[in-house]
Amino acid sequence: MDILYFLSFMGFSQNGEITYSLLLHKVTDIDNDVLKKQFDVIVENENIINAKLYFNSSEMKFEIVKPSSLSIDDYENTLRIADNEGVFYKKQSDDLIYKLISGKKRYNDIICTRKFFTEWKLYDKKKIIAGYECLKAECTLGTDYGDGEIIYSYPLTAWYCPEIKSQFGPKGIGGLPGVILELNQNFVTFKATKVNLKASKKDISIPKLKIIKEMDLIKYIQSSIEN
Repeated sequence: MDILYFLSFMGFSQNGEITYSLLLHKVTDIDNDVLKKQFDVIVENENIINAKLYFNSSEMKFEIVKPSSLSIDDYENTLRIADNEGVFYKKQSDDLIYKLISGKKRYNDIICTRKFFTEWKLYDKKKIIAGYECLKAECTLGTDYGDGEIIYSYPLTAWYCPEIKSQFGPKGIGGLPGVILELNQNFVTFKATKVNLKASKKDISIPKLKIIKEMDLIKYIQSSIEN
């Protein structure tokens, strides 16, 4: 990235708010009957589920908004299937993803960290999303949950908007020369339906809670189940 382009990113001082619809693609080869039933219920309700990205030049917050018409069980199943449990935070100054996890009375609310690895391949293909011209990018998502091992899980297709000079996107996935307005991951798509670049200022800073590596939380939950 050349110095002028870098400075243009640093100059983004507005408070942005992007609303995404969450779309789940129909999957027919699920062997588990319970999971299949949960998935079918969520697909039927997908058009009422939205997510929000709040951002400025230095930080972001991303969360799924629970619709009042969706039961808490279906809502939590949606988060689980969309690999979107918790609220995601990211700072421009480091490469960690900070995720707020609710302990649900099993343990105190906590912040866990992970790292995403995205070696994007950029294309000239364009399309309009929420009134903005976007360009296509692809990669395979790599995740380090805190033990130093990078796990490459599924391909990503992103549509980013160079006009909106922010490197953020859904779940903290980013690193592109423009904010991500559509993200296709596995069988889930986040697609922007509304972009507000003059949003009122919100507190999107990382909550002051205990911070641990996500792998340590996974190990704690697994040991609790075993015991």
